[in-house]
Amino acid sequence: MNSSPPGIPSRRLDKPPQARLWILTIIGALVAAVLLNFVLGFFIAGWNYPKTPIRTIRQLTEGTTTSHFLADGFGTYGNRLTGNPPAPNAPIVILLGDSHLVQDAVPDSDTMGAVIERQSRADGKPVNIRQYGWYSTAAPTYIANAPLLLKSFDPKLVVVVLNSTDFAREALTEGWYWQMRINPDLTFRLVDVRTPEGTGRLAQVRDFVGRSPLMLSLRRRAVLIFLAGDEAPLPPRPAADHAPDPIQAQVPLVIPASVRGLKTAYGARLLIAYTPFCRQTCDPAPDEGEARLLDACRTEAVNCISTRADMVAEMQSTHHLLRGFHNTAPGEGHLNRFGLQAVGTAIWRRISSELP
Repeated sequence: MNSSPPGIPSRRLDKPPQARLWILTIIGALVAAVLLNFVLGFFIAGWNYPKTPIRTIRQLTEGTTTSHFLADGFGTYGNRLTGNPPAPNAPIVILLGDSHLVQDAVPDSDTMGAVIERQSRADGKPVNIRQYGWYSTAAPTYIANAPLLLKSFDPKLVVVVLNSTDFAREALTEGWYWQMRINPDLTFRLVDVRTPEGTGRLAQVRDFVGRSPLMLSLRRRAVLIFLAGDEAPLPPRPAADHAPDPIQAQVPLVIPASVRGLKTAYGARLLIAYTPFCRQTCDPAPDEGEARLLDACRTEAVNCISTRADMVAEMQSTHHLLRGFHNTAPGEGHLNRFGLQAVGTAIWRRISSELP
């Protein structure tokens, strides 16, 4: 049956060739990827490219911010910059810690070191802060880096910022850089678990990923998914598989061995600052690890503080959450600018009395 209007000959509409459809699809996907890569460049940047002395990181995992690092070989990325100009002839204070010192979720001016620098200059006792953070690490990494840090910068003081994650297997088997094996008498052996620097094709792939905001974003998302999978509870093993765990037996020794090791590494320049995990609320009473840390500090005659009182006071007076960002769960994740302000204030109050 001819369905064409009268006087118009019927014609069969030919479909485009299948190969042409594939070509158009591929071109469309490439154009979309290029445009997305361009747009993401305003929000995402990686440390390893471009390889200038000062590196830039942009991310939107926690908050949406840009951070800067002086690539000097310490920490995961280098010296976390504060955004403040150096004070001439001022003593150097080094801050060491884990991802809370990397602080790539806040701008330079909100970092712990920036808070301390501003308060020191307002009080007429200016200091220059160098702050180094390593992802997923604990006291063994800070101990291992001590000789070269002291030789390179001759700091007036060294502040090691610890939290409860530093008091268990992260120091023994889960730390990314250095681990420790502890003897019953608290002597220990450092274990180097650093990943060798990539060379050849691996380095080329890493540099390529660092050049592309889209590829870098996909890589970061994959890491988050991988880490989230690691947090899932493991199924219980059958009773027949239960065997003594020599590492678990060392967990109670982590705190006293860490305090003793840090004292040996940094001597009288050392201050240990404990930061509790204050989420939606903050208990004024110390947690178990905090109490044991302060006991170990008294035993070893090491200067230690807890920033709990300052964090509780900040939450009670301003009703600010000290952790979390606009794109995270409330009170979860790393310290935000309010938390870093409270911790920096507590540290400065403690060390200011030791400066002329």
